[in-house]
Amino acid sequence: MRRNFFQFLIFEFLIFGIVLSILCQINTAFADESERIEDCIRILDEVITSSEEAPLHILKQAKGVVLIPGVKKVGLVLGVTRGKGVIVFKNDQGKWLPPLFISLYGGSIGLQLGAKSSDVIIFLMTDKAIEKFKKSKLKLGADLHVTAGPKGKNIGISTGRLSKVDAYSYVKEKGVFAGAVISGSKLSYDSKAIKRYYGKPFTVADIFKGNIPQNIPEEAQKLLEILRKYTQ
Repeated sequence: MRRNFFQFLIFEFLIFGIVLSILCQINTAFADESERIEDCIRILDEVITSSEEAPLHILKQAKGVVLIPGVKKVGLVLGVTRGKGVIVFKNDQGKWLPPLFISLYGGSIGLQLGAKSSDVIIFLMTDKAIEKFKKSKLKLGADLHVTAGPKGKNIGISTGRLSKVDAYSYVKEKGVFAGAVISGSKLSYDSKAIKRYYGKPFTVADIFKGNIPQNIPEEAQKLLEILRKYTQ
């Protein structure tokens, strides 16, 4: 009888330990997604305060924006480019929609020699670009041409001209934003991260249909508030 009791206690402790471990992993994963959005907010803040005015000018006209902080090239010789970030769409009424998590893999971003990592921004300017990003994955350069963003304090580009380019891209290295051609990189939605963060594996279709609840996490709300403030 006593032996059975101790076996029961050991079993209960094992179950408790497993449940606790799972809960800790869930909380850690959620923290990773929250930190990813905080890093994206940092990129936006730097765009807004940068002496290079072109990215902010283009952001105001964009229909969507991809933010990928800390893109790294793994490997010294034949390095593979990797990064994780978010994409934020604007609907037809001009409202910014909740961010979705994405992953970038491979391709050429042109990391400078000695640069440990780069922040990547892609502005989506046309309906064509939005439609391409509604797919589960796409290859930049093949599925969608991405043009290096212009630079300057007064870039002299009209709204009409901006809307003729599908997407502009910038890379921030060593504290400086510069237009960069991104080619061959594959972008896909990080469905596991989306589910961890929102509780459900929402899709782009859900975003545009308004299926995501209004009470989204604080970091996502902050990201949308910054976008609204500087693009309206």
